[in-house]
Amino acid sequence: MSLKDLQHQLLRLQDEITQSNAVQTAAVTTMAVGGLPEALHLDCSNYGYWKFRMKNFLINAGLWCCVSPEDQVVDLDMDLRAQAKINLSLRPCAAKVPKKCTTAKAAWDALQGEYESTALVHLTGLYYALFKTQFGSFASIQQYVDHKLSIANNWKQ
Repeated sequence: MSLKDLQHQLLRLQDEITQSNAVQTAAVTTMAVGGLPEALHLDCSNYGYWKFRMKNFLINAGLWCCVSPEDQVVDLDMDLRAQAKINLSLRPCAAKVPKKCTTAKAAWDALQGEYESTALVHLTGLYYALFKTQFGSFASIQQYVDHKLSIANNWKQ
């Protein structure tokens, strides 16, 4: 075998390895974007923000019709996928709410009933959290504004 043949074989093997790594990277990326990022999962205090993000995620995935069926029959496979996406976007403190639900709509409604409240106690708590927040307890103006906005997002719209 000549040096040229060895160089050619080495280049071919390097191409095969590069292609194999690209396939593995694509698979990992696909799995990572299969749901809401963990930082956006419902944690019992960010319902307004979670609801907005999850609704848009389901719309993008073509599954919003399972949550808001508008008098149409929902495909069982799509409903199971929508329900799984909702359930997998919940932290343990929120996961107990839709545990016995059998449809995506039932899970969505259960979470809405649990966390989207206009009760006086809830509103008083939001007012308190909004007005007790002081800039001095944050490292930057951006963190302060983000915190205020997260409180405002918990308001029922």
